[in-house]
Amino acid sequence: MMVNLIRDMRGLIRNQETGTWDRGSRFQKEIRGSVVGIWGYGGIGRETARMGKLLGLNIHAMTRSTPSPQGKEVYRVPGTGDPDASLPDRFFTPNQTNEFLSGLDFLILAMPMHPENEGIIGEAELAALPDHAFILNPARGPLIQESALLQALDKGSIAGAALDTHYHYPMPPDHPLWKFPNVIMTPHISGSSGSTHYLNRVRDIFSQNLERLESGDPLINELTSEEVSVLG
Repeated sequence: MMVNLIRDMRGLIRNQETGTWDRGSRFQKEIRGSVVGIWGYGGIGRETARMGKLLGLNIHAMTRSTPSPQGKEVYRVPGTGDPDASLPDRFFTPNQTNEFLSGLDFLILAMPMHPENEGIIGEAELAALPDHAFILNPARGPLIQESALLQALDKGSIAGAALDTHYHYPMPPDHPLWKFPNVIMTPHISGSSGSTHYLNRVRDIFSQNLERLESGDPLINELTSEEVSVLG
């Protein structure tokens, strides 16, 4: 999605549909050397950092505290993620929010939906981003204040967005987010139960947890009562 956004893939497709030959410089940008901010450094954030490093990106991560190595109780496909939390070029904490945001080319939200995170991206946070920056939300729609996002896109104070999670399910066809030429909307399929590997990985987690349960070991990806109540 970062490549799609920075090279205006939607614009290229519109040109294809109208038979327009346009080799403008806005279609020829690259992401190598860009600064990507990952807000939240759990499983999604760590795998995003790994992939970003392979693409030559500078990785900045925002976390509540300095992240520790992932334990054996977190499910991870071998060869993925950042189990040692060693990949980011810089870590930031919440008291450095403006510094974190102001230096980004892309902001990726990778935090869970807890009450304290709802609306964590508002007018002030969007205003702190450079006007050439893009925001990507594969986490939860309400992490970004809806009115603030619409205003930022309308005023051009951010360059665009890729949104996989939303404020309504399904998003109404007349919602204004559909209309922005610099917004890519997908129907919550970044991590999809329809993918080729999903069921095999679920079975793998189940099998490992069954063995752990029988031997009295801690389970993989176990949630606390508080986390379950928030999800409910």
